[in-house]
Amino acid sequence: MWKELLEPVENDGVTGFTLEAEDEGADATEAGPSTTLVSIKTLSKPAGVSKSSRKSPEKLRRRRLIDSLVEQTIQQSDNDEDMLDSDESDSVPSLALPLGLPGTTDIPSSQGLAPELPGSTALSTSQGSQNVGLKFTYSRQRSMLAEQDLMQELALDMPSQPAQAPNGRRPRRGSIPTLQPLQSFHEEEEDDEGAVGIRSVHELRQAGANNRFMDEIEDFLDRIGTPSTPASSMRRSGLLELASKMKDKDFVRKFRANGVEQRLFVHLGQETDLIAGFVMVSILIAVLVDTSMPHVVAQLRRHGITRLLIRLLECERGIVPLSKDRKSNMSKIAQSSISEHQEFLLKLPVWEELQPRITTPRTTALKCLELMIRQTREAGNSGDIISKELTTNLFSILKSASEESSWELPNGQQAIDFCLALSALESHSIAARTAHDESIWIGDYLPVIADTLETALSRPADEFGLLQVLILRLTLNVTNNNPKASDVFAREALMAVMGQAIVTKFRMISRFLTEEEFSIAMDHLILVLGVMINFAEWSSLARASLQILRGKDNDPLGDMIQLFVENQARTSEAESVEESQKNVAFGYLSVLLGYLSLSPDIAERIRVQQPQRTIRPLVSSIEEFIGHHKTVDDLIGTDEDGHSARTGLTERLESLVAKLKEIKLAGKK
Repeated sequence: MWKELLEPVENDGVTGFTLEAEDEGADATEAGPSTTLVSIKTLSKPAGVSKSSRKSPEKLRRRRLIDSLVEQTIQQSDNDEDMLDSDESDSVPSLALPLGLPGTTDIPSSQGLAPELPGSTALSTSQGSQNVGLKFTYSRQRSMLAEQDLMQELALDMPSQPAQAPNGRRPRRGSIPTLQPLQSFHEEEEDDEGAVGIRSVHELRQAGANNRFMDEIEDFLDRIGTPSTPASSMRRSGLLELASKMKDKDFVRKFRANGVEQRLFVHLGQETDLIAGFVMVSILIAVLVDTSMPHVVAQLRRHGITRLLIRLLECERGIVPLSKDRKSNMSKIAQSSISEHQEFLLKLPVWEELQPRITTPRTTALKCLELMIRQTREAGNSGDIISKELTTNLFSILKSASEESSWELPNGQQAIDFCLALSALESHSIAARTAHDESIWIGDYLPVIADTLETALSRPADEFGLLQVLILRLTLNVTNNNPKASDVFAREALMAVMGQAIVTKFRMISRFLTEEEFSIAMDHLILVLGVMINFAEWSSLARASLQILRGKDNDPLGDMIQLFVENQARTSEAESVEESQKNVAFGYLSVLLGYLSLSPDIAERIRVQQPQRTIRPLVSSIEEFIGHHKTVDDLIGTDEDGHSARTGLTERLESLVAKLKEIKLAGKK
C-alpha cells in the first residue's frame, strides 16, 4: 500500500510525488514497526516534492491518505469488536467510527499507524483533528458512565511503544474505553438496608429527644421534691414552670407517654401549701383534659389525693389574690406566673357550659374531682374514689341551694362550685349506695338532696337548666329500686312541685317550639316523669302525700289526669316525629297514673274523670306502652349473659297491669 502511495502517479500530465519524513535526520527505513506519520500539504509546496515543469490546466481530485486510513479502520472494526467481546465480556462493546465517511481502496490490515513522535513538527490545521490521542467531547464529559482512569488514557500520548493486542494487532485508534456496567434493578436489598439505616437515624433522633425530655423532667422533679413545712419557694417555682409547659400539647403527650404522673403525683396527702397544692391539681387537670386515665386514679388515692382536695375545698379565695397575700411570701415573678397559669386554666375546654372568671383552690379541686369520677365511671371502675369526709364536704356545698347566688350560672363563682359539687355527686351516686353506707346516705345525705330538688323545681320554669337536670339525675340514681330512699322524698311540698313541673312541661311541648327547644323540653319532661314514677312505684308514702293535696291550690293530680284524657285521643293520630315523641311522654304519664292508681283513693279520682267512668283506658294505654317496650327489647337484644337491660322494666309494667285488672274485676273501681 505504501508503495503505491509513495510512487509517482501519472495521470493527465500530473507527475508523481514523493513524501519526505518531517523529522529531520531520521531515516524512514529504520523506523521499524513505528512508521513515521506523514502529512500531506495540498496548499503549499513541501520540501522534497518534485513536480513536472508542465502544468496541467485541469487537475483531478486526488485520493487522500486519510480516506485510505479510515477505510482500513472500518474493515478492522469487526475483528476488533469480536476480540473485545471475548476479552471484556463485562464491558460495553466498542463502537465503530461514524458512518458516512467516504470509502477508498482496501488497505492491508497488517499495516497500521504509529503515534506521532516527539520530534515531529506540527501538523496542518486541516488534519489536526485526526491526530492520535485522547479526544474529549461534550457528551463524554457529561456522561454518567464510569470511565477508566484518566492517566491511563493520557498514556496514549506518550512516545512509548503501544501495547499489542493478543493477536499481534494494536488497539484501534480512538476506541472507547471499557465502561462499568450499569447498576441493575436487583439492588432492592441494598435499598432496604439503606432504608433501615434511615429509620435507625430517625429512631436515634427520637431517642435523643426523649432523653432530653427526661433530663428536663428530672430537673423539674429534683426542684419540686416533696412537700415541706414551711413552703419551699423552689418547689413552687418548679411546679409553676412545669405548669407553664403543659400549654404545649407535645409536651403533655410525652408527659403521659413516659408515665411522669406516677413520679410527680406522690405524697399528695402531705401537701399543706395551698399554692403548691393548687398548681399540682391544675397540672392533673391539664393531663386529664384530653385523655382518659382511670388507672391513675387508684394511684392518686393511695398517695392521698382526697386529703389534698379536702384542704383545697376549704379555700374560696381567688388564687391571684391569695398569691399576693403577704402570708404566701411569693415574689413578683411568681405572682405573675400564677396569673398566667390562671388564664391558661380558664381557657381549657373542661368547663363546658360554665364560664368562670377566676379560679379558686375550691373550684379547681371540684373540677379535678369531677373529671376523676367521670373517667372512672366511664371506664366501668366501681371502686370508691370519694371518702366519707370528702362526701360530707360536697353535701355541705349543696346546702347552699337556698341561696340565690347558687343559681347564678354560668358566671357566678358560688353557682359554679355548686354545679361542680352536684355533678361530682351525681357521677359518684351510681356506685356509692352500698350496704355499709346506705344508712348514712338515707339519714344524712338524702334529706339534703330532697331539699335541693324542691328548691330547684320551685324556680321559674324558664330557668330550668343544667342544675335542675343534675339534681333530677342524682335523685333518680338514689331512688332506683329503693323503697327506703323513696320514702325520704315523700313530702307534700315536693310532690306538689314535682306534679306542677310535669303539667308545665306538657303544656310547653304543646306550644310552637323550635326543634332544639322541643328536644330540650322533652328531655326535661321525661326526666321529671322518671323520678316521679320512682316515687309512685316504690313509696306508698309518696302516693299518700300526693292524695293529701286534694282540694288545695297546689294539687297537681287533677291537671295530670286531665292531660291524660286530652292526649288519649291523639295517640293514634301521630303523623310526625314530634307527635311520636309526645306519645312517648304520654306513655310515661300513663305509667305514672297507673302506679298512683295502686292507691284506692287516687284510682277513684282517675276513674271519675274518665269519660267512660272506668280505668280501662288507662290500662289499655299502659299495655300499648308495654308493646313498644317489647319491640325495643327485641331490637336491642340481650347481653352475653342472656339478659336485657329493659326486661326488668317490662316485667314490672306487666305486673302493674295485672294489679290494675284485678281492681277492675273486683268491681271496686
